[in-house]
Amino acid sequence: VSLSDLEPPTSSFCPSDIVKEAKSHREKVSWDVPVCSDNSHLPPIIWSNRKLGDLFGAPGKYKIQHTVKDFDFKQPNIYTGCSFMITLKRTKCPMYLPPKNGALVCLNYGDGSERFCQVACKQGTDFVTNPSVLYVCLDNG
Repeated sequence: VSLSDLEPPTSSFCPSDIVKEAKSHREKVSWDVPVCSDNSHLPPIIWSNRKLGDLFGAPGKYKIQHTVKDFDFKQPNIYTGCSFMITLKRTKCPMYLPPKNGALVCLNYGDGSERFCQVACKQGTDFVTNPSVLYVCLDNG
């Protein structure tokens, strides 16, 4: 007599969606591993479309899909799933007000996550101390 396990594994924990502020164009993302079990008391096999600690491009949205397969390979269609979303946002450089009696001239680079600025005084005024020639905000904010 041969018995086949026809009941799919169950998932008692699936990670929640992740929203993260990325500090660069590529961000390493980690998450908690799904917790799954099977009625056979053998650990189910879990496949994922991405690995823990993978690099993801920012900004971007990614669906992480875990497929949980029964340990019994004789029944190839007995599986369940667990999925969640990763959303990476990019830090945008803040826009500052110009100095009193002055002007602020900025050039955005790329998607606005990098900015180069210079300050100047209106005619007839001057800074108390010499400012930097160039103010730079890079993609890490």
